[in-house]
Amino acid sequence: METSIIRRIECLSKSLQPFSASVFDEQQRCIWEVTQERPSSGFLRFTKFRMMMELLLKMKGVQGCYWIRRKVGFFLATYTIEQPEGRAIWNIRHGFNKYEIKDQWQRKVGECSFSNPLILGQDRGVVKVSNNSIAAEVVLNCGGFFYERWKGEITLYSTEWEVLTVALTAIRITLKQQR
Repeated sequence: METSIIRRIECLSKSLQPFSASVFDEQQRCIWEVTQERPSSGFLRFTKFRMMMELLLKMKGVQGCYWIRRKVGFFLATYTIEQPEGRAIWNIRHGFNKYEIKDQWQRKVGECSFSNPLILGQDRGVVKVSNNSIAAEVVLNCGGFFYERWKGEITLYSTEWEVLTVALTAIRITLKQQR
């Protein structure tokens, strides 16, 4: 494989708080912050039904600012990664443990699959691009049932997939926290 770049992600919020996570580089500098912009209000945010509500995350970092929007369907959710002016650059369709990745023209450019469908335990993900090469790998760990703060490591094999992989990892953590 090529040279790899390691990123460390740490979720800073518990599941009933608005989402917040930080991504650190190899020198332990914070290079990305992902925060929930409009937390759901009312009683539903304390139930599992909040997964059926729209979600808006803001990714701010050294490579710019991006929005992650979730649109909820009956069985599937779709996520859009947008630039600040609202132009979509990635579309992600969430299946059971797989994510189909499409570009802004709705062409499939890759997929991401995770190994653990359960809320607890280690979760490993692989981001593959359309030529079947591995662009990134993700390992997420949760300390236990009452310790909801996820931590993980992102291994990038190509820097052009960093924004997408950080967004996918944040999406996966929100699903693990049933947001």
